[in-house]
Amino acid sequence: MACRHRTTNLFNSLSSSAPVTSIRAYVDGSKSSCPEITTCAIFVPTLNNEHAWMLTNGSSICIAKVTAI
Repeated sequence: MACRHRTTNLFNSLSSSAPVTSIRAYVDGSKSSCPEITTCAIFVPTLNNEHAWMLTNGSSICIAKVTAI
């Protein structure tokens, strides 16, 4: 639990120190084992933009995360 609190505090600290002109984008990649599906997504709250898509079969979780970024 202590690690979770440190992570939350670090995120909040970095988030609050970003310039007000920054555009925040949240990204993620995910892989399911059954059936084997790899997806990635992006969400940009200030632009009201969200997009998610499936990747080609055999894509790794690393490819999913890099594609999202």
